[in-house]
Amino acid sequence: MLLEREDLAPDSADKDGRTPFSWATEFGHEGIAKMLLKREDVAPNSVDHGGRTPLSWAAEFGDEAIVRMLSEREDVVSDSVDYDGRTPLSWAAESGYMAVVIILLWREDVTLNTADKNGRTPLSWAAWEGYEDILAMLLQRGDLNASAADNSSQTPLS
Repeated sequence: MLLEREDLAPDSADKDGRTPFSWATEFGHEGIAKMLLKREDVAPNSVDHGGRTPLSWAAEFGDEAIVRMLSEREDVVSDSVDYDGRTPLSWAAESGYMAVVIILLWREDVTLNTADKNGRTPLSWAAWEGYEDILAMLLQRGDLNASAADNSSQTPLS
């Protein structure tokens, strides 16, 4: 009903730069996210004041359905980098969401070696948190730099 009102903008941002679509993806409201994403006036790659995109929020909180829905779209940037240097893959690897990591890795535009402002890569986040299944999956990739050190000179092995 709210979307039918002409005085409400479905892609309006709040004081933090978050749109209704961004909030729906963070909190796993798949039905609302689908409804908003069907509209031409809703940007799937909106960036909030922290540089986070809806995909980034969904990846951090492990919402497989929303991550899949966004990853299947060609117009969604799946390797966006927020202001801390974190990518959706980095958030999913730190949080231990194996299914989300798998979905993101299906995309050819996802980079494994993107380091955040602390020098941590998705591999180092998974190692730090002890997610062996994610480590094993990432280590199978030939384009992974497994010896990259973070800003404190620690490698994933450290």
